[in-house]
Amino acid sequence: MAEGDYVTVPLEPEDDVSTIAPDQMESYLAGLEERMREAARKFDFKQAAAFRDRIKELRAKAVVGVSLS
Repeated sequence: MAEGDYVTVPLEPEDDVSTIAPDQMESYLAGLEERMREAARKFDFKQAAAFRDRIKELRAKAVVGVSLS
């Protein structure tokens, strides 16, 4: 088998954060951070990095004040 025969399928679709109220965003990000840590504990560093990148993206958008929709 060649490496091209393998496909990584995401386990979960990305959440639609446009429906999350601004006052609930910190709680949502804390949940993502916990999921990131859990993935790292299971040595799933690729998934942990994906969570990290998503958290950074959402925090940057919140700081800039860009609409998430």
